[in-house]
Amino acid sequence: MGIFDPVDKFCQQNLTDFLVRDIMQYKDSYRREELFRLKSEYTEKEETMNQELAFKKLGEVIPDAVDLSTRKLRVSPQQVLDVFGKSPILCNDIVTILPFFSKEEREEIEEGIYQKQQAFWNNPAQVKYYTEIHPQLPSVLEHFAHFTNCISPEEEGVVVDLGCGCGALMKRLLEKNKSVKIVGIDYAPHVLDVVSGLVPNLGTGRIELINHDLRKGIPLPDASQTRIVSNWGIVNLLPDDLQRSFFEVYRVLKPGGRFTFSALIEGKKISAKAFWNGTPNKLGFLWMAINSLGRGIAQKGWKFEKELHLLFPVYSVEELVEMAERAKQGIIQKEYTLMGRSITMVTQKSKS
Repeated sequence: MGIFDPVDKFCQQNLTDFLVRDIMQYKDSYRREELFRLKSEYTEKEETMNQELAFKKLGEVIPDAVDLSTRKLRVSPQQVLDVFGKSPILCNDIVTILPFFSKEEREEIEEGIYQKQQAFWNNPAQVKYYTEIHPQLPSVLEHFAHFTNCISPEEEGVVVDLGCGCGALMKRLLEKNKSVKIVGIDYAPHVLDVVSGLVPNLGTGRIELINHDLRKGIPLPDASQTRIVSNWGIVNLLPDDLQRSFFEVYRVLKPGGRFTFSALIEGKKISAKAFWNGTPNKLGFLWMAINSLGRGIAQKGWKFEKELHLLFPVYSVEELVEMAERAKQGIIQKEYTLMGRSITMVTQKSKS
């Protein structure tokens, strides 16, 4: 067996959690270069496979949409948008084929995607589920408890919540700290209207809500904040906009400031045994499994998550790490929740 065979195997088995900084632990520069090469080759192969799968799905719903021999698309932006949000086409499939369109076509598709996403969150039925049923899922309760603790809720001052949604996180922060103030920013006006019902009197003036499209930046001054958070928020943005948002977070953070965010992810799996041993809420999961009402809630949760995958991008851990580090944000904490389907990361802006 060659010296690099174990490295190749490691890359292939751990691609989604294979971080660039992990490579640097190898002091042998030649071996480090080989690791970079293997990772690059495997990533390229995976990208090609994803493109082929996306082409195949598109061809199933739109006849003659793709010429597989030349890898050329025979489909208009409107045709793509007509099938967007409908199974089996996932948002990630559309993201994968975007580079095959012209700049103007890509912009048209992206704008259409955002309009459908906003319609999803402005749907009263979705808002009702997210505020009343979703929080009953034991895994979601655990996630919120974990995410809130990662923010250091006992600290005073201001917390900026990007993509604050209906205010579930803001409510928890106010309960943890009677003096904390929160600036919540979201692009969906109907969702923001729900916050006042979830948090009466907006926490007696401790919450400021801003209706703003985060694709256009964060409406706050440079180096003005110490804590910025986003719980399943800005990661709903498409790749280019998400990368710009990471740069915006860096701009707004003070030196030493922290950014805590979570995202539904692809690629990471936790065994049932490992999850059971790690969860503190075993009774909640047992109730969900044996109670008919609990099973109904769980089924609605799975349906909701499937709808999210149809309409919103899902990133790998590696992609999120690379975006954060590209924006000069050092990762200081990384934890999984939702049985490995979600990750929480804490980054910090350099103090120098």
